[in-house]
Amino acid sequence: MVLTLSSLAGQALGSEPPCEPADFPQAPKGCFIDRDGDLRDPALEYDARLDALDPDHLRTIGEEVFFLGLGAAWYWADQDRNLADWDYPSWEQRFTLEAWRLDNNQFPINFLGHPLEGALYYSFARANDHSVPVAATYSFTTSFMWEFLFEFREKISINDMLVTPGAGVPIGEFAHKFWRHFNELPPNPTTAQQVAAAVLGFPIWIHRLIDGAPESVEGPYDELGFSTAIGHRLEAGYQAKLHDFGDQVATHGLWLGGRLSSIPGEGQPGSFALFFHEADIVTLRLSAGLGEGARELGLVADTHLLGSYIQAIDRAGDGHAAVIGLSLGYQYRFQDFDGYNDRLGILHLPGPGADYFFRSGSTKLAVHARFNGDFAGIHSPAYSVWAADAVGPADRPKSILRKHN
Repeated sequence: MVLTLSSLAGQALGSEPPCEPADFPQAPKGCFIDRDGDLRDPALEYDARLDALDPDHLRTIGEEVFFLGLGAAWYWADQDRNLADWDYPSWEQRFTLEAWRLDNNQFPINFLGHPLEGALYYSFARANDHSVPVAATYSFTTSFMWEFLFEFREKISINDMLVTPGAGVPIGEFAHKFWRHFNELPPNPTTAQQVAAAVLGFPIWIHRLIDGAPESVEGPYDELGFSTAIGHRLEAGYQAKLHDFGDQVATHGLWLGGRLSSIPGEGQPGSFALFFHEADIVTLRLSAGLGEGARELGLVADTHLLGSYIQAIDRAGDGHAAVIGLSLGYQYRFQDFDGYNDRLGILHLPGPGADYFFRSGSTKLAVHARFNGDFAGIHSPAYSVWAADAVGPADRPKSILRKHN
């Protein structure tokens, strides 16, 4: 883990003791030195960014309804597949626990499709300047409306009500910060920067275009000319794996992801502590690979919803930093090989988490710890052996078991 990240600075506001420009060897305690060499107060920077938000509830509701409409169009267009899930519960049952159960959709739909839907609901609410709790409420409400109203011919899915909005937060928060980073442009942006904003940050770009909002923000700016308000480490690469499940199988593919943070001053020279509450630190990694008779897909996302960030870093970039907070994460794995397959979807429920970073010259250390309860869907390796020997109607498994294995 690289400790020195892009700076996270906005407009200098001053503090007590004052973070004012001066001839200083190090930043005073409670301040940090930004990329331009100015002293800033992280707490005032953090509050100023939140105060600048202008939530748009009407547009958010319109977009959530639009997404529900798209889902309904698919749902009714693909009746042959969805017909198997129709169990026609009464409206009275829908208002009781009698109509709630673990559903029997295919594993990728339950543990990849639904988390991505939740991320869509959440990230567009965030793109409308809503706070994390409000955006999560929009995501949960939209998910509930889908389950309760649009899928009225089915019983309400317990796993969907947990996984869709829950996994949507860390995945959607990464998307939101990614979009926002590429839309925080300098005055007189280049054509390349404007294209990047429209392509890589379309939801926020189109919102600002509709609103007539200014596209430029105050510096400092990074090497590519974007604001350093979102500290970022974005990575991508090629991967080759050798799997041994009795027979060795090689897969080749790509991975991408990174770490995004909106903690002001993170990784910059300075010593300070800051309480944050807007899922300000988020990581995500997506990987995919193919081989002869083999395919695999993986997704891991994690965020600190709120907590305390502490750092002590000198001008050389040496020092340490720590995060203690309430973490939420999601993990998905799909492996399909000749003679072996594995499926795993885990929602890491909110729980304590901690990160520690240390750097001294070329020596770097990163330690991460999480303590979460989990809600998971898993593949049973013993299922195929049991199913091969199952003979009679009494041995016929539940549809949820068949479709998840």
